[in-house]
Amino acid sequence: MVITSLAWTMKSWFALCMRTRADRDEVLGMEFRRFLHTFVLLPCQLVRTGRKLVYRRLGYNPSLGKFFSPFHRIKALRPRPGPLLVTG
Repeated sequence: MVITSLAWTMKSWFALCMRTRADRDEVLGMEFRRFLHTFVLLPCQLVRTGRKLVYRRLGYNPSLGKFFSPFHRIKALRPRPGPLLVTG
């Protein structure tokens, strides 16, 4: 029961981070099985190069734009380094 609640909450938070209201409503209205196959079970290749781990998406999905939308929005929320304040 708890795992189901966590999965449903993950789907809701993912939808709330979408950029457009239409995408948000579409994801919120999805059954969890469709959400799982559309956004979670994506074919991916992991490649370790030097000090980085690269995720390569294998195959195309029409929902890829919607998939990356929340990540771009979260990245934009990150505080930018500003000028140092000197007091005294």
